[in-house]
Amino acid sequence: MSLAQKTIGTSNTTLFTSIGETACTTIHLCNHGVSDDAFNLYFVKSGSVASTANVVYIEVPLTAKNTYVIDQEKVLFGPGDAIVAKCNTGTIACTISYTEI
Repeated sequence: MSLAQKTIGTSNTTLFTSIGETACTTIHLCNHGVSDDAFNLYFVKSGSVASTANVVYIEVPLTAKNTYVIDQEKVLFGPGDAIVAKCNTGTIACTISYTEI
């Protein structure tokens, strides 16, 4: 297992790019700010950009000092596929757990 970590910006932020065949096992999103925030999360196929065509979570509210965990479904990524996100205030830190397959 490996980790990818990054703070999500107010514009599209690439959180993870697969360099081979990988499986994403969990995504933790933590609002470390003092105000509520909301995020969009995209699973982007290699060569594409984040858009309404590949959004998987949209305007998900995340209260201050709280964490949202995505762990129900394992997602497979090919070379160049990416996880991209953006939030409203830039106070959400993201940790992605993944493994090569």
